[in-house]
Amino acid sequence: MPVLKAHGFWGALYVLMQVLFSEEMSLNVSRRVNDIHEELLGREATAEEIFRHGNPIRYFQEHGEAMVADKVREGSEFKIRETRRGEVGRLSAAIEASPCDAKLVHQRSLLRIELEDSDGALDDLAEAIELDPSMAEAYATRALVREMAGEPDRAVPDLKEALKHGHPSRMGLLLRLGAASRASGRYDDAEEAYRQLIAHGDEESRGRAHLGLALVYEAKGLTSEAVKEYLAYHGIRSEPRLIKEENDPAVFLTCGAGKRHVPNPETLMYVSAVTGLQLIELVGSLEMGLYETGEPLKATGDMSLLQYEIPEEDSRIYAVDEEGQKRWIPNPYTFTRMGFRSDRISIIDRKSLDAYPEGEPIPSIETIAVYLEQG
Repeated sequence: MPVLKAHGFWGALYVLMQVLFSEEMSLNVSRRVNDIHEELLGREATAEEIFRHGNPIRYFQEHGEAMVADKVREGSEFKIRETRRGEVGRLSAAIEASPCDAKLVHQRSLLRIELEDSDGALDDLAEAIELDPSMAEAYATRALVREMAGEPDRAVPDLKEALKHGHPSRMGLLLRLGAASRASGRYDDAEEAYRQLIAHGDEESRGRAHLGLALVYEAKGLTSEAVKEYLAYHGIRSEPRLIKEENDPAVFLTCGAGKRHVPNPETLMYVSAVTGLQLIELVGSLEMGLYETGEPLKATGDMSLLQYEIPEEDSRIYAVDEEGQKRWIPNPYTFTRMGFRSDRISIIDRKSLDAYPEGEPIPSIETIAVYLEQG
């Protein structure tokens, strides 16, 4: 058996590969792993390199070996599940020895949730509550299981009990109670929860409570009250957002009290990269109308691009943003996926290039994902 020089997760990975793959394939992969580790150890590697190559799934994905990455992921998930099952077994033995310990039963319910055993978790939580009817954590966990199952109406009573018995995460539970009450049509309960947050919560909680109240009033047809709450929400939350209406494909970037249309998916990817926004929020027509519509954002395909006239000395390509800053485009894949066009590149001398203020580099496309808010 050959010796694998890599250690830690990579060493354990070799054992896993022998189960998943043939011996020859395992040896080939382990040799590549060794090469990477020797290269990193032989010089002063950056933190990013260590992170990237310390993650086996990402390493194989980046090197075009999706099948290997999938197998490693499956093996890792299998190992985690087996570990959790072992922990469930040990807790079950402890519960048999101490059958009246509600905390042990609650701990086992958390493991069952990780194993996606909702029925088993609910049984444990019912037992924990029967053993200790004042256990706030058990009520909060059972509410979570109900929320995950799409049963907000059944989560509301448990959230109320958790608050009644002094759960330490009061603000978080009030937000959950407001959302669950609103989703199940219990608007009075939702309004009460949000009012408590506005009175006692931190800035972020108050902002979310104003938004929740706006949605409650809009659902009840109280337009003027809803507008007031939306305005209060916007007054607290001044940072940019990506928003869209449910039945309209148009996505907008908010800028203070205004909004600007994002013209295409490539530009959306660019906007997400430079702002750090990864969530498109679904909003109602009333909230959308509160933002004044400004000029559409310039599409990435229409942006000016710059490159130094002697590429042998400096081959970097820059995009010029709407503030007139030049931003380095880090690789060809990012260039293509963000919709930049090579015919927009201007070849200029060093003095002209240096005249542009330099902004942050555009993050690589490998690090960007944009999600649509659901619910």
